[in-house]
Amino acid sequence: MGLSKDAGAVAAGALVGVFAFFFGRKAVEGRRLRRLAGDGASPPVSALRPTQKKIMELSPKRAAVMAFLDEVIPSQYPDAKFKRIAPSYDPDHLPMPNYTPCGELAARAGAVAGINTRGGLSSIRDIGRANGSWVEAGGGRRPNPGDLYLLGNAQGAVLHTGVIKDANGDVWITGDSGQGDAKHSAALFLSRPYDEVAVTLGGPAGPRKLLGWYDIDPSSSDLVS
Repeated sequence: MGLSKDAGAVAAGALVGVFAFFFGRKAVEGRRLRRLAGDGASPPVSALRPTQKKIMELSPKRAAVMAFLDEVIPSQYPDAKFKRIAPSYDPDHLPMPNYTPCGELAARAGAVAGINTRGGLSSIRDIGRANGSWVEAGGGRRPNPGDLYLLGNAQGAVLHTGVIKDANGDVWITGDSGQGDAKHSAALFLSRPYDEVAVTLGGPAGPRKLLGWYDIDPSSSDLVS
């Protein structure tokens, strides 16, 4: 059954109203975004999603370390990017049995932030404790991008070090060198399950105790925690 003239007019008017409302909302939203963007400039931090806001709030030190990681990861011996991490690494002449260049990445990242780790693993903790930059794991504390973390055993011996990329949620992203066998040692970004109760990080070697981390820029930690 067809519509009467009056009913057709009412339906047409309603349809026009719906289109006007929709396009009016789009126009208002467009003007709002243009104002936020400052006529083509980058939008203010307050207008961005939380993840974008976090990235923009990284301190210069943290941003520099993140940029460095992106430049050298992924890489594998003997390519040029890996040589930037461990220039003297030679799998045929290791300084000690079971040696891996995991400390080399932390040392290079530390140098970018103006920190001398002395190229070691436990030295990262020793130096951090001496200057107040060491943070013990646990108690709800979490590292920030660029911090140098240490894994170990229940007795506190240091077994591995790497660089934090993202410590949000239950799976952290870390930058780690010394992955794989000696002949094909690699630097990779790894996804590591974090157990907040046991205070452990998972990985290729299984869960290990998270001992803590060297806070590379304590003055900025409240911005990205």
